[in-house]
Amino acid sequence: MDKKFTGKRILFITDNGGCLGGAEKSMFTLIKMLIGRGHKVYCLMSGKGDFYTALKEMGVVCEIFKMPAVERTKNPLVLLWFIFYLVCFGSIFTVWSKLKKINIIHVNKTPSVFYGIAISLLSLIPVVWHVRSYNRNFGLIGKIVHNFVDAVVCISQDMAEPFMDFFGDKKIYVVYNGVFMQPLKKVSKKTGVLRNELKISNNSFVAGMVTRITPSKKIEVFLEAFNIISKQKISSSHIHGVIIGDCVTAKNKQMSTDICYKENMMKLYNEMNIKNYVSFIGYKNEPEKYIADMDALVLPSRDEPFGRVLIEAMALGVPVIAADTGGMPEIIDDKEDGFLVPLDNADELAQAILNLSNNLLLRKRIAKSGWAKVNKLFSAKIYTDNIEKIYKKVLEL
Repeated sequence: MDKKFTGKRILFITDNGGCLGGAEKSMFTLIKMLIGRGHKVYCLMSGKGDFYTALKEMGVVCEIFKMPAVERTKNPLVLLWFIFYLVCFGSIFTVWSKLKKINIIHVNKTPSVFYGIAISLLSLIPVVWHVRSYNRNFGLIGKIVHNFVDAVVCISQDMAEPFMDFFGDKKIYVVYNGVFMQPLKKVSKKTGVLRNELKISNNSFVAGMVTRITPSKKIEVFLEAFNIISKQKISSSHIHGVIIGDCVTAKNKQMSTDICYKENMMKLYNEMNIKNYVSFIGYKNEPEKYIADMDALVLPSRDEPFGRVLIEAMALGVPVIAADTGGMPEIIDDKEDGFLVPLDNADELAQAILNLSNNLLLRKRIAKSGWAKVNKLFSAKIYTDNIEKIYKKVLEL
């Protein structure tokens, strides 16, 4: 990286100032690194919350402005209203951006891209679109968005492929998320936080999910795996599962879906009668403390574009097990630095958990290899290096 690439003024735009989900954590990591490298960071968001507070405490200049989500509609009045809103928004923040001498606009997630383009068109400031969820149905709107952004950053090759198939590889970049690293010896010691809360033995093997409760996370597969384990009459004092998280979203329609899914999961949980084997402990503000106390982190999701929690666990010296789908095979080499199991296969998941629980040497080998993998490919430094290269390129266009 060119050491002279410092001192840029970067405006981040995000539709969420509330809870710190995976997209927000990745944006926070990037901003912290950019500030450390001498850049000045501003952030425009649609509301206040934990994410807003965390950015403010880091010294980021944050502005709040309502950014209604774009919904697919054929109603011309709705479209006209939204276009009018974008013009007003763009006009206001073009003046603001010029006053702040912004060099680059960085849009975090797809819902915010229209607002970044609105400013960019009027100010001629280049805009980078950071895509963090799957986009497969582009159409006319997709073509317009692609034409008006200077770079599209995808968080995995799996996510980038639909873009490349539709648009070609011009302006499309794959940049993996990054996490802050500590020495393996420091992070591989168990904290006791999770076991104390669960009131289980320090010798218990704990496999857990840290996740938003939503259908794509396939919590039912995790429950079924522990149902299989329980039927093998393995003592619950020896092996225990935990689910950390809750229904967390700013979208009302999605929240209704997630709450319904959670109710179904609790019903399934009760029907399986595995309360001695699995615990739901809700949302935690500092999940890293709980992840560090696990013996295995499990992510059986479908449509997972990357799986940030996997690299968070690997960086903490915790072995990981994930579904062999989406962007997760780009993180894990099966049986080398983690385990991949077929999607929706509770039997294979149960066997992977049991293999780790019964083999301490295997756990240590996988933990060490996982940490080394993240340090080599998914560190915050490498993540920021790759983003800065894109910044430099779009500024030279």
